[in-house]
Amino acid sequence: HVYNIIVDNCEIIVPNVFTPRDGNDENNGFHIMGLEPWEPNGVLVRIFDRWGNQVYENFQYRNATPWYGDESADGVYFYTVLLPNGDQHTGTVNIFRAR
Repeated sequence: HVYNIIVDNCEIIVPNVFTPRDGNDENNGFHIMGLEPWEPNGVLVRIFDRWGNQVYENFQYRNATPWYGDESADGVYFYTVLLPNGDQHTGTVNIFRAR
């Protein structure tokens, strides 16, 4: 018997909240779980504020250098993540900082 097995990269999981530079090492940046296998071929990430203004764009997004939202206020942002295979993920992410 001959079997053809097609292996696709695992699904990514995009966070819905992160807490940048709040004094601990957890959830500091916009880290997308499962992104690493896609990174060598170029991942496009765009972030928009609630008014639709683009506040971030990176055509070679990597979790090693994530978006921290340093120039952005706390609140809700919209994201698009375009993988090299054409799959697009969209949704919202919240930034919460320590008070």
